[in-house]
Amino acid sequence: MKRRILKMPIWLFTLLCVLLAIILVVGITIAVIYFIWHKPIDPNSVPTDVKVESVEFNGDESLILNIGDEYKLEYTILPKNAKNQNVTFSSSDDTIVTVDSNGLVKAIAYGNAKIEITTQDGNMSDTIMIIVKMEQVIKDLTEEIEVSIASITVNNSEATSSIEIDLNSPLSFSLDNVVEEASYTWTSSDPNILKVVSFDDGNLVTSILSTGTVTLTLTVSSDYSEDIVKEFTITIKDSEVEELSITSIEVMGLVDYYEGSVIDLNTISLLIKYSNHTSKVVSLFGLYDDLDLTTNIALCEICTDCNKAKKTYNLTYKEIIDGKELSFDYTIEYFIIPLMVDNMKLTGLNSIY
Repeated sequence: MKRRILKMPIWLFTLLCVLLAIILVVGITIAVIYFIWHKPIDPNSVPTDVKVESVEFNGDESLILNIGDEYKLEYTILPKNAKNQNVTFSSSDDTIVTVDSNGLVKAIAYGNAKIEITTQDGNMSDTIMIIVKMEQVIKDLTEEIEVSIASITVNNSEATSSIEIDLNSPLSFSLDNVVEEASYTWTSSDPNILKVVSFDDGNLVTSILSTGTVTLTLTVSSDYSEDIVKEFTITIKDSEVEELSITSIEVMGLVDYYEGSVIDLNTISLLIKYSNHTSKVVSLFGLYDDLDLTTNIALCEICTDCNKAKKTYNLTYKEIIDGKELSFDYTIEYFIIPLMVDNMKLTGLNSIY
């Protein structure tokens, strides 16, 4: 029996060949891709001169700090495998914000300043705004101004809110602590009574023109705080002229005299002091017609403690100045030395003389 051989149509054979070829091409392609994808990277094959394309600060475009705060800025350089990673930092205003070579910023004073980062390779740059808040500035400045006002003195004495002063007396205000960031303005409610002349180096000069009551106002202003106001009520009175009078008489030239000696009145004088007049010295000689200072121990008071006798005269001095009669009672007192100095004589005066 003969076997029958099946013959494949040519079109089918052709189709199978095409499919086989497609499968073979796809398989080879997948193998190549897999090989490339999983092939270990040879370090020696990495490019050695990758250029910087950009740099930027991480986070927001601005940063808010208080005075004294410090903050480390973070940044990113692209591509990450750029060979030269060196950068520099700069501040647009070092009086407000400073920055060091590592990107550490410090808030110095109230205000705004930009921090710029620049790459060494390619000169790429980015900026961030640093805002230093003024709350602390206001607090500190307000405290300084309050201390300044508390240091006010009037005519070198501690200031009070109500002040009375004579018309012819000086009136000056001084501040020990003047805040440079603030301005000081003095105003008078009535310049016809009290005039503000000048304020320099913490010293206020005024001119008193008339009697009356005025309000002297100090206003302290600054760019960072509200105005602080201090008021003084000044009452200006007529000057009280002290009535002319003799306030004291000092006897000068008195010494100890020996018993029986003659006292020369020319050697004794009076220092006369007045309440509202220049002091003067007058001689006792000729001042009294009947004054004769005695050295008779019998007429004296005994002083047994010092072996002497004491004589006292109560006198009245009188004179007229500008039509006003003045008088003052005073005492002349001196000691007499006995010719025989012994306690027996002193204690026995009444029987001897």
